[in-house]
This record gives sequence, C-alpha cells and structure tokens, in this order.
Amino acid sequence: MPAPSTYKPRSGPKTGLPAKRPAPAINDSTRALIDTMLAEHLDLREVWTRLMDDHDISVSYSSINVYFRTRPRP
Repeated sequence: MPAPSTYKPRSGPKTGLPAKRPAPAINDSTRALIDTMLAEHLDLREVWTRLMDDHDISVSYSSINVYFRTRPRP
C-alpha cells in the first residue's frame, strides 16, 4: 500500500473584484489626435497604426482602447 500523500492543494487568490490598474497615461496632444481620428470614423486599429507610423507616437493599443472606453462622450 502506498504511503499517504502529504500533498495539500494550494489555495488560490481570494475571489472578488479584479485588481484595478491605473489607466495608462495618454497626454493631451495625443488625446486630441485620437479624438480627431475617431471623428473621421476610423477604427481603433487604424488610429493606433496612424499614431505609430504617421505621427511617431509610441502608444500601446490597449492604452488607446482604455481611453476610447473611458473618454467622455460629447
């Protein structure tokens, strides 16, 4: 007969609300560019591509997405 196991499953993280991360910083001039491009009915991927290629602004796609979802609506 095998020896009894001493293995105890590790308890996972406490369930509840997900950890909140601070919104990535996008400066005012970049926000203005994003708002202008969104007014032209560009999708977020195209906005990100234009910022990176045409304006030499390094910003993550997720930062643009967070800004888009949290920006005040006119």
